[in-house]
Amino acid sequence: MLHHPVRLVLFDYGNVISFVDHRRFLRNLQRLGNVDLDALWRDVHEGPDPALRRLETGELETAAFFDRVATFFRGAAPTREALSAAYCDLFEPVAATRALLPRLRGRYRVGLLSNTSRIHFERVIRDREVYPCFDQVTLSWEVGAMKPDPRIFEDALAKFGGPPKEVVYLDDIVTYVEAARALGMQAIHVTDPATQMLALAQALDLL
Repeated sequence: MLHHPVRLVLFDYGNVISFVDHRRFLRNLQRLGNVDLDALWRDVHEGPDPALRRLETGELETAAFFDRVATFFRGAAPTREALSAAYCDLFEPVAATRALLPRLRGRYRVGLLSNTSRIHFERVIRDREVYPCFDQVTLSWEVGAMKPDPRIFEDALAKFGGPPKEVVYLDDIVTYVEAARALGMQAIHVTDPATQMLALAQALDLL
């Protein structure tokens, strides 16, 4: 499974540490009022310059993002706090990964590398269960670049300070896995967290 000694275990967040359902945002909004969901989804997720990409690269401030979302409501829009709560309610824990993280501490360097927004970082990722496990964190909204852009991987490697071959990176998106491998990292495409986290624990002599 692993071909070189490992010093850094680097995790993606969505669908690796927590399952994420972006369409749950739409369902949450629907409960808040009369909203044009199709047009909102296209604006946030599709096209050459979607609002989500701009939010997750730091080009669009959080308040401006929710002001933009509010324009898709017919009639009175919800408060910004209600929109924020709806946007942060997208996640469910991946039990296998969350069980592995604390066992890595002290034996391996542990890192996070995520395409994410400031609000998801502050309200979801930076929780007391997961966040203390990380020795280093690389976030797209801080770097100004999203995977698979090499710059975000290079930020994580610079924080590590060691050779890429000593990093094992875990992500659920194959394009991002390939980008990590192109920079010399060992990388695992996560499709079955329960099975793969057990295999990783075995490979790292944690069992």
